[in-house]
Amino acid sequence: MSTCAVGAKAYDFMGYQPDEQPKAEWTITFDKTRRCPHVNYLDRTEVPGEEEFLFSAYSAFKVVDFRPPASGDGRDRNDPFRITLEAHYDNSMAPENVPSAPWH
Repeated sequence: MSTCAVGAKAYDFMGYQPDEQPKAEWTITFDKTRRCPHVNYLDRTEVPGEEEFLFSAYSAFKVVDFRPPASGDGRDRNDPFRITLEAHYDNSMAPENVPSAPWH
């Protein structure tokens, strides 16, 4: 999963999706006391100002909050689904029997 540190850039990316497709704003939090060895910060990417956090494949996350859009369908990028995840501090310490996202 790749991300961007700049919220406005995320909304730009949402604008590239077809109008009929629901939009989602993903917020990822980190453990404040431990380093996360399976993520890299990239300040130089193909998209100027993106400031990307690049997670390794099959990184472990926990859903900590979910907020549906007020509009109900999430098609408006100014009113997307809002999902907050907590990145596991170390993938090698995450249980191996947790399910993958259904799209994997």
